[in-house]
Amino acid sequence: MHNFLYVLPMLFFFLCTELFGTLANLLGVVTATGMVSKNGQIPRAREAFVTDAAGSILAPLLGTSIVTVYSESITGVHAGGRTGLTALVIAGGFFAALFLWPLFMIIPPQATAPSLLMVGMMMFQASAILICQI
Repeated sequence: MHNFLYVLPMLFFFLCTELFGTLANLLGVVTATGMVSKNGQIPRAREAFVTDAAGSILAPLLGTSIVTVYSESITGVHAGGRTGLTALVIAGGFFAALFLWPLFMIIPPQATAPSLLMVGMMMFQASAILICQI
């Protein structure tokens, strides 16, 4: 019990980080899709948080990185993807990258900067809506 008190602040930190990170990203994706209800609630938010929590717990146990909601999902939504088929296509692209990574390493980091800026601008669109409503 004595050692648990040393770990408790760290557990609280990870809980807050995961909770608010997931909430912010989920709010951004849901706002981009226009799925926010008239009274401002996120539909099926409980399922989204349970899925994120399960991924955050099970992924490290399986030796992989934490699976969570990412802001890059907004880019897929803006491209027209709103179903699980989009995720499957992206998974196929990641699978292909396992074998084509030497070819991708030829691309200089400066070439990816414009796409990252576009993703960042799309992420802040939801923030602008929130600021205007306050």
